[in-house]
Order: sequence, then C-alpha cells, then structure tokens
Amino acid sequence: MNQSAQEPLPVAENADDTHAREPGASRVPTIERKELKGAESDDNGPAWHSVAAFATGVIFTLLLLLLISKNPNPTEAQFNIYKTVLAIACAGTAAVIPGMLHVRVSGFLRAGGALAVFVLVFLKSPAGLVAQDPDKREREIRKPLLEMNDGTSPAPFTAGLPTGPVDSLVIDRPLTVPKNTVIVANKIDFTGRGSLEGEDFVVAAGRLRNGVIKSQTAGRDGRAGGRVLIFAGEMSNTQIDAAGGAGRKGKDGTEGKAGENGTPGIDAKAGSSFLGQSWVGSTSGNDGKPGEKGASGENGQQGGAGGIVEVATISATSSSKVAIGGGTGGAGGAGGKGGRGGNAGKGGRGATGLGGNQPDRPDGNPGASGADGLAGEMGPNGRDGIYKLKAVDNFEKVRMTLASAGAGGLYQSLHRLFDDL
Repeated sequence: MNQSAQEPLPVAENADDTHAREPGASRVPTIERKELKGAESDDNGPAWHSVAAFATGVIFTLLLLLLISKNPNPTEAQFNIYKTVLAIACAGTAAVIPGMLHVRVSGFLRAGGALAVFVLVFLKSPAGLVAQDPDKREREIRKPLLEMNDGTSPAPFTAGLPTGPVDSLVIDRPLTVPKNTVIVANKIDFTGRGSLEGEDFVVAAGRLRNGVIKSQTAGRDGRAGGRVLIFAGEMSNTQIDAAGGAGRKGKDGTEGKAGENGTPGIDAKAGSSFLGQSWVGSTSGNDGKPGEKGASGENGQQGGAGGIVEVATISATSSSKVAIGGGTGGAGGAGGKGGRGGNAGKGGRGATGLGGNQPDRPDGNPGASGADGLAGEMGPNGRDGIYKLKAVDNFEKVRMTLASAGAGGLYQSLHRLFDDL
C-alpha cells in the first residue's frame, strides 16, 4: 500500500508555505482564516435599525394604551386607527425577534418578516380585544330587548309612564316614578322638558337618548341622593342627577335685650332755715345700662349625601354626564344684633331760694349698645355618592332576565344581574 496515500494532506498556514516546498511537490490547497464582519458587529452593540424598530414598537404600544384609556368605545374610523397603531407596534417588536414568517393573503399579497406581522395583525384585527369593533357593537345595540308579540313596531308610547314593557317610549314632560319601579322599552327618547324623577327605580332600554333622570330621597333641605340603575345598549346625551341636596341654612340669632334707662337726678329744693324750711341740693341723672349681646346664629345643616348610580351599557358617549356629589352645607345663621343701650337719666334741676342758689345737674350718659352675636358656621358638605359603570359586549343576560323574571321580582333580578356582570 502506498504510504503517502494514508497520510493526511498538509495544510499550509499561508500561501508562502506552498512555494517553500521542494520542486516537484504537489501543490496543496490553502485555507485562509478570516473573520466575517457586517457593517455593524456585535462588538459595537445591536444594529441601529433593530433598536429603532423596537423603540417604534414600544412607543406605538404606549400610544395605543393611551387612546384606549381615553375612548374604549371608538367609532369605525377610530377603530381603524387603533388597528393601524397596533399593527405598527407589533411589526416593530417582531423586527428584533429571530425567525422567519411568511404570509400570503388570497394569492395577491405576500409578505415576510416584520411586514408579515404588520399584515397579519392588521387583517386579523386583535385590536378588538381592547376596543370593541364598532360594527359588532352596532349590531348588538340594534337587537331589541323585547320582541313584540305581534311582530310589529307600535307607535311610541307618550301617555306618561307605561304599566309594562313598550317598544318605544317618548317622555315629553316631568314624570314622577314610584319607588322600585322598572321601566322597560326598546327605545326611550326625551323631548322638551321631559324627565324621570324618583327615589329608587330601574330603566332598561336598547337606546336611551337625551335623557334627564333625577333621583333624590323625599324631603326638602339636605335630602340625600336616591338610587337609579340603568341598562342601556346605547346611552347618549343623558344627564343623571343623584347628587345630595344642599343643607338647610342655620337660624339667625335673636337680638339682644335693650339696656335699662338711667334714673333721673333729684331736683334741688332751696329754703330758709329762719322759716324752718329744709334745703336739698340737686343730683345728676344716672347713666343708662348697656344693651345685651345678640345671640349667635345657628350652624348650617350638613348637605345631603350623594346617591347611587349604576349603569351597564354597550356604548356610552362622552356627552352623557352623571352627578353624585354630596350637597353643600347650609350657610350659618347671622348673629343677633346687639341690644340697644339704655337712655341717659335726666339731671336734677336746680333751685333758687332764701337758702341759696342750686344749679341744674348734668344728665347721665346713655348706655352702650350690646355686641352683635357671632354668625353660625357653614354646615359640612355631604359625602359623595357611588357611581358604577360596566361596559359589556352584549345584552343577552339582560334579555334573558327580562323574559324570565316576573313583574314582581324584576326589580331585584335586575339588581342581582348588575352585581354579577
């Protein structure tokens, strides 16, 4: 066997070694060791485009969270913006993740890498996980809460409060709602001076528009806010007032008593001792007494506590407002006016006689007026009430409750349903 065939081929360290061999020696291949470097090596940190792509993803993610927090129920145009922002954020993050991804859509669109992630997120629309698709939301709102037995849409009910569910209800004047009443309609519209006012009631409607709903307990000053529960598929331009009433003003203090008048002085008497007549000198009038201090005013009454407002809705616009603040405290009563000082006593009159002359004496000083009483303090404000808003995707449970609960137990059933949502 040829020994040279068993030996491994020598490896030259560089090209010069091949020329250093003896003449006639076979030329062996040369293997050069070189380090391959791109435009940016790992020694210099990550490539700038990777950093920029990742930063873009983070920024757009934060922007999306801000948009969602401000408007969780977007319009169709806003929802498309959400999808675009989320797709850019995901594509920017995916740009720094190793691996390959190819997407083909309907045979006319092909994308790879970060662009593939953008296409996938935009078309599959995971933005619906954080914001409801407006098309789906509108379809759910259009579903009636109640199906009319005859399948028709009767004319709007306008004769005050209905005694049972109606398809359409128009409220054109202030209506007082009895306690624990449930008002159910597929659509409720308020016009003119229309309003619902009561202490504790429930409203269930597919659409609730231009509403004015007030809920306060019985009484006058300082009454507490009431309780109202609303289920509305869509609630727009509706004002709900369950604020506490202002406290009663404190009573004013009474006026102080007037001071006593000063007693008059003694008139002089002049006579002659020769005739046996006595002689008496005149005296000054006495001072009037000071008036008494006025009584302090009463403190104002505490404002009423705010009520409880609970709303479950598929879509609520920013034009709807809720008031649950505690009532302001009543103003303190004014202090009573100080009493008038007593009048001065008149001085005694002098006299002239054989016993000598006696001059008139001066009047006394009038009494000082009493000090005014202190004003009462303003009453404390009432505590704020409670507002609970629950956004839901559909009203299926509401429809089931309306269909199954009896008229007598509907009020309690709807409250239990809200707690379970």
